[in-house]
Amino acid sequence: MKKIVLSMIFITLCALSFAQSEKLRVGVVQFEEKNNIGIQNAGTIIAEWVVTEVKKIDLFEVEERLLLEKVLEEQELSLSNVFDETKAIKIGQLYSVDAIITGAVSKFGSKISVTGRIINATSGKILKTASVSTDDIDQVEHEVTLLTNELCDISREEFQIKEDIRKRELIQLVVGAGGSISPLGLEAVMRVNYRWLDLWVLGIPVGYGQNIEFGGFFNILTFVGVGAAFGMTFDNDYDYAGTNYILFGIQFKPRVDMEMMLLIGGALSGTIWTQYEVKVDGYWSFPSNFSISGTYYFNENFGVTVRYLNTQLGNLIAQVPYFTDTDEYIYRQLSISVLYRFPIAEF
Repeated sequence: MKKIVLSMIFITLCALSFAQSEKLRVGVVQFEEKNNIGIQNAGTIIAEWVVTEVKKIDLFEVEERLLLEKVLEEQELSLSNVFDETKAIKIGQLYSVDAIITGAVSKFGSKISVTGRIINATSGKILKTASVSTDDIDQVEHEVTLLTNELCDISREEFQIKEDIRKRELIQLVVGAGGSISPLGLEAVMRVNYRWLDLWVLGIPVGYGQNIEFGGFFNILTFVGVGAAFGMTFDNDYDYAGTNYILFGIQFKPRVDMEMMLLIGGALSGTIWTQYEVKVDGYWSFPSNFSISGTYYFNENFGVTVRYLNTQLGNLIAQVPYFTDTDEYIYRQLSISVLYRFPIAEF
């Protein structure tokens, strides 16, 4: 029995060793620059981006690019013609790599194009090709990342799913600033986002009406969360008025760059100053007490959020002397803020 167990362990270790050895050994050489694209040493920089992404994907065993450059120099091989069949095979023999990743970059008008290919260093045949293009020079690195994934048989859709999963594992801090249209004021926002938990504090510290709110959501599913918020409002529309409210609701995140929240609850209590200070009972009624917001991120960092808050106290005529111009107190707030998010930790 012991011999059988030892034999199984040996076979398993051999299988694992064989599986690891099955990885192709690839070398990445600098990309050929057809013309100036506006990035200094673009061919070398693009090759470095490719190396970084290939290592992340972990499909190949990557030989260091700089060593391959040294081989090219020692063998006096021109970059522009190094990848014909004869030269590719020669590099494979000299450096013991199974394949070579290379390509070219060029610019026509405002469009920057990058092509890449994997070449069999034994036969010289092209195993895989891919190409990307962009009109924005700041997006070249992202496009090269997509190019590298495509060379590794990972489509754009698969890459986006992978990125969404990765981003949900990040703890991100979000800070923002903006304004409230009604009442007129300045808004500040701070959030901490994680896959299972979202916390926030926001408010209008300066303006004709003020508001501060604390809240959090627990994400019971990847795209859906439940939570609550507690806040206070202060309104100078009258001599003074204020409410305390609590709301409960759901958060929906259909994508990592989009989220929506709906919270419903009630005003716990309030205070009205006219000629007298009067405590006012709360008011629990929908749609009188609710908050709705939507957030969209344009890219990795920048986004915008729009929020509407409505809180209401009940009938005030019988409770507030000389307060006869309305029979209720309603605080409404419509605000918009620009957000900036960045990762602070990863699990």
